[in-house]
Amino acid sequence: MSKIVRPFAVGDGAPAPASPMHTARFAPRRAPDREPERAIRILIIDDDGDLLADLADCLRNPACAIETAGQANAFYEKFAQARPDIVITDLAMPSHDGTDILRWLQSQRFTGSVILMSGSDGHVLETTRRMAASYGLNIAGTLRKPFTPAQIDALVQSTLASRSDGSGTAVALADRRIRPYFQPKIDLKTGKIAGAEALSRWWHPESGLLAPQGYLGAARAAGTQSLHDLTILERALEFGGKLNGIGYGMSIAVNFSAEVILGDHFLEVVADAQQRHGTEPGQLIVELTENEAAENGELVERLLKLRLTGVHLSIDDFGTGYSSLSRIQQLPASEIKIDRSFINGLTEYSGNFAIVRSIVDLAHSLHCTAVAEGVETLETLEALTKLGCDLAQGHLFSPAVNEQTFIALVRDNAASNPAAH
Repeated sequence: MSKIVRPFAVGDGAPAPASPMHTARFAPRRAPDREPERAIRILIIDDDGDLLADLADCLRNPACAIETAGQANAFYEKFAQARPDIVITDLAMPSHDGTDILRWLQSQRFTGSVILMSGSDGHVLETTRRMAASYGLNIAGTLRKPFTPAQIDALVQSTLASRSDGSGTAVALADRRIRPYFQPKIDLKTGKIAGAEALSRWWHPESGLLAPQGYLGAARAAGTQSLHDLTILERALEFGGKLNGIGYGMSIAVNFSAEVILGDHFLEVVADAQQRHGTEPGQLIVELTENEAAENGELVERLLKLRLTGVHLSIDDFGTGYSSLSRIQQLPASEIKIDRSFINGLTEYSGNFAIVRSIVDLAHSLHCTAVAEGVETLETLEALTKLGCDLAQGHLFSPAVNEQTFIALVRDNAASNPAAH
């Protein structure tokens, strides 16, 4: 039985047509005077014939050349013939499991993108993703069965964008085609929008609206990571000033790489932007992934200086890194964000529930706010509330949206929560 859910909902909640399944969004809209690029070559392996047919149907369009394989031997043969750009592999198959495929791709020094799919729980998928990344493979994303065409759409769009060399990011930042979209963070006790996360998005002329997975790697290689992060900071604080001006002041979280935080004059850049846009230090939350926070000893002094100014620190993707508890205790964090891989399946898998409960308890013992990412169902929301999680964000409440839409969300939320506002 196929594990693709039909029909599916797009970002604004409106139903998308079951067929054709957004295939037009895969095809780049190129200027007529440009030479067409070769098709993206995609090779899919899964022992479920119906799923293979559905995936091929979802991805079939002029921008993609699709090959499928139902077993490992056929996969190896077609890999040699097609030399794919993207490999999509299931993890559990009768003859060879996905770990065998990943090891083999490592032996072939595969430099394309890999998408992992499985009916296993999110923790298994995340563990496999981390293992594959340790092999040096480029993991574009994971798909937990059953999944939707919209999820495949997002991963393929990201891969299309990541084929660029990153040189266009500087121009896109300057003309505001790369800018923050804002996802609300909900206080689980009051239902109030308590803050926002600024999430980078690129309105790409060929591929539409792109998530950062599709361009940040190329930007980093092109040397524009710092420009990207500081531009998103500038735009986020500019919006924060607007919210203050209309009476809806709140905290805004901005993601940074360790390299940018350790850059020259970072503290001065942050303070200057806050002053110009009329935001208080405590309204900025600097987000840093657990791995970066744990692996770079030079960060502690810089982060302490940042916290002493009143800026908050959030440890992102918590639970997926390799940091020790003693290392986390040394960081001046004020917020811990539980990775979405543990939130997925929270009500279905006892292991996920136990991990989330432990992280919430850990956050509170360190006097930190516990935040859940990727909340998509009411059942998950109810479980998080019972566990005492403080804040949550995810598509159950709203995807990341532009400034006008976010202001409308805040106004509606304030109207429905007059006592909390």
